[in-house]
Amino acid sequence: MDRSATPADIPSRQPREIRLADGTPVLLRPVLPEDKEYLQSGMARLSPDSRYWRFMAPLSKLSPEWLRYLTEIDYHNHFALGALVINQTPPLGIAIARYVRDPNHPTVAEPAVTVVDDYQGHGLGSLLLGLLIDDARAHGIIRFRAFLLAENGAMKRLFLKQGAHFTNQGDGILSAEFPLREKQQEPPAG
Repeated sequence: MDRSATPADIPSRQPREIRLADGTPVLLRPVLPEDKEYLQSGMARLSPDSRYWRFMAPLSKLSPEWLRYLTEIDYHNHFALGALVINQTPPLGIAIARYVRDPNHPTVAEPAVTVVDDYQGHGLGSLLLGLLIDDARAHGIIRFRAFLLAENGAMKRLFLKQGAHFTNQGDGILSAEFPLREKQQEPPAG
């Protein structure tokens, strides 16, 4: 991708509206630099366990450096999708999914998916991971490799659905690795 291109220049990265099983309208779109407040707000609505499982540290708030890292991305080596509930003003950030390409192995990337606790268990994490896989494949990535806490059952289940192989890294940390399958299922239209 031309590094000067924006996410909207790539058809597969066009914003799209979906509805959750309960009818909640959600906008899925690439993360933008101006999304810092959505991330900070979402972080505040994660339970302490969810924050710990995502960051493997007891964070309660994202630092300015973290916010820059998570929102000022290049859309080639670091790509992220956000999910916003759009039937309220301002929209409510409820999930984010990203991958970061391994600079030493350009066909491998590390995925991460975070869904605010109130919206967990409704398939949003699976949907976002599927969209990440599609995008990563379109950009030359053929394998995902992630590190997670062994007690993070939700991520283990999510990765197992993709055929992940887990390796114990010690100190309660697992590595998960899986090849990226062909095109994932399209999200339901809004």
